[in-house]
Amino acid sequence: MNRFSLSADDHRTRVWRRTGQRSDPALIVERHTAISQGVTVWGAISWDTRSSLVVLQGTLTARRYVDDVLTPIVLPMLSSRPGAIYQQDNARPHTARLSQQCLQGYDVLPWPARSPDLSPIEHVWNALGRQLQPSRDTGELTAQMQRLWQDLPQGVISDLIESMPRRISACIAARGGFTTY
Repeated sequence: MNRFSLSADDHRTRVWRRTGQRSDPALIVERHTAISQGVTVWGAISWDTRSSLVVLQGTLTARRYVDDVLTPIVLPMLSSRPGAIYQQDNARPHTARLSQQCLQGYDVLPWPARSPDLSPIEHVWNALGRQLQPSRDTGELTAQMQRLWQDLPQGVISDLIESMPRRISACIAARGGFTTY
């Protein structure tokens, strides 16, 4: 799940550092800021396919997550792929009892807090966000997101998933700190 802003300001700060300092924890500051009007989307990826992109209006509750995402999309995907493992972050709708009950009987990967570098889909969202053109309204932004999601080459997704062993090794080497991913 990710939110894309209608604002032209991408809230990114450009920083220049010396070689080798990119992942230095002393030089990294995390901030959480409010975002202007935008679109929140949800999507699932696997090595050889992806879900449809779900546009989430308003606040995502556990009930909406079960009704709009898990039941119509995730459960059929998992059921059709023997051995599939579902990965989700620790957002409240994902960890709610209702959501957990819905996923009983399926393999769900436990998720460490604040670990976007270990999630291939976070890199997909980042790639899509870099391709976004300014939009006049949320309808135009939604249409653009749908097109970018459909046009994303499956090979990009496969490569991200295949990079997971290297990502995990880098995370272990950094003792859970920041990595170059």
